[in-house]
Amino acid sequence: MGFSGAQLDADRGFLPYFHEVYDLPSGTSAFSFQLRELVFEPVPQADLNRLGELSGIGEQPLVMDRIAYQRKMPIAQITIYPYRRINGTGPLERLKSFVVELTPNRSGADPRNNRSYPDHSKFMTGDWFRLTVTQDGVHALTYEQLLAAGVPVAGLASDLLNIYGNHAGQLPFENSGFGDTDLKLNSVLVEDGGDGQFGPGDRILFYASSAQRWDLHANGQRFIHTKHAFTDSASYFLGIGVDPPQRIGDVSLSADPATDQTTAFDDRQFFERDLVNLIRSGRTWFGEHYDVVDFYNWVFAVPYLRPQDTITLVVDGMARTLEQVGESLTSGFDLTAGGFSTSWVEEGFPENYAGNFAVPFQEIFQFTHDQGTLPVTITFDPHDPITSQAWMNYLEMNCRRDLKFVGINCTSAISGPFNPVRSANSPSIWPKTFSVFGRSPIQLWSETFPSRTQEHRNPSDYRPMCSVISWPSRTVVS
Repeated sequence: MGFSGAQLDADRGFLPYFHEVYDLPSGTSAFSFQLRELVFEPVPQADLNRLGELSGIGEQPLVMDRIAYQRKMPIAQITIYPYRRINGTGPLERLKSFVVELTPNRSGADPRNNRSYPDHSKFMTGDWFRLTVTQDGVHALTYEQLLAAGVPVAGLASDLLNIYGNHAGQLPFENSGFGDTDLKLNSVLVEDGGDGQFGPGDRILFYASSAQRWDLHANGQRFIHTKHAFTDSASYFLGIGVDPPQRIGDVSLSADPATDQTTAFDDRQFFERDLVNLIRSGRTWFGEHYDVVDFYNWVFAVPYLRPQDTITLVVDGMARTLEQVGESLTSGFDLTAGGFSTSWVEEGFPENYAGNFAVPFQEIFQFTHDQGTLPVTITFDPHDPITSQAWMNYLEMNCRRDLKFVGINCTSAISGPFNPVRSANSPSIWPKTFSVFGRSPIQLWSETFPSRTQEHRNPSDYRPMCSVISWPSRTVVS
């Protein structure tokens, strides 16, 4: 059953509906409309027997609208499910004809135009060299590394060197989302011995964000990751002779007594591999496949783990156990993580070519551990070794570790993250003054705005304990 120009809603049993598109004048940011001259007719019984999902039909047709853009011009999209029930419960009627009166609204600025575009890209001037990072943290570029890579640094003035990068992570999938219009100039520390020349033994230190993102969970107790859909590394650029030098500025240490003390930080790690796309479409990929192989091992490195604090482990994946109508079948999983062990089951489902291929699961476990590594093993116990399968999406681990350095002599990613929100005694009261204990010498870099790094410096010298005043932000101890 349909009508001329009808579209079919597959989620509602292929119920027919109207979908109209109207051109709008340039600069339109919103619109309003009214349906006039509505003419209804009863739905014939023959058509009733063939209609799709009719639940939720009310006294008036369901109408939806939105503004979109086509070839940079605004368009109005109006969708109408042309059915109603008299008095909400009576006989079903359908909309036979109607007139749309549409009014464009130019009040308010087009959100896509609230950006400042430069006259030209920074790439038009100077010399450029790209570098990639895979981890958040403080990174080092030495004179020797740049020279070996072919960068003309011999006899170069230090003030000509800058680092550029936007710390953006995954860009929005929609073009209407916010995006930077050029590269951001980042604050860096250049160690050149004070002679103003970048030579042997000198280096550039800078903070870089990886392609992956971490956000605080709504419960405030753990962090959740977002894996970049297309890459495992983020790009930054060394620009020579492009802008005046931008260096890390000092922020004076607070003279107030500390309100909080911390000797620990939040560590968060994940394993997520993109090996198989179950339906060969879309951006959702999975990793380890439980089929011929029925167990997999992972190891988290957690030196100086705090045994008194709880580890949170998230296991996310998909399971496929087929069953016949009337059956109730399950496949199971067994997990060991250090000395902790548990198991759970995932229910099966009837096979349907138009239904699910597999069903998602997410299990969250909490336990303690007292070793510097956390080995994890997950074993799949299929109901049917032939047809039952499972796929791992990711493992995500949150824990607390002592604020101590590992590999103090390394020259890249030499930082430990310190998050004031989780380290505070009273997380709702800001600002706070922290005493941070660590190995001497230490440096504290504030990364509230990653492209504008600031250093919390003791005016006289570095010291194992220093006080910093902080808002809910990121501070890197290096």
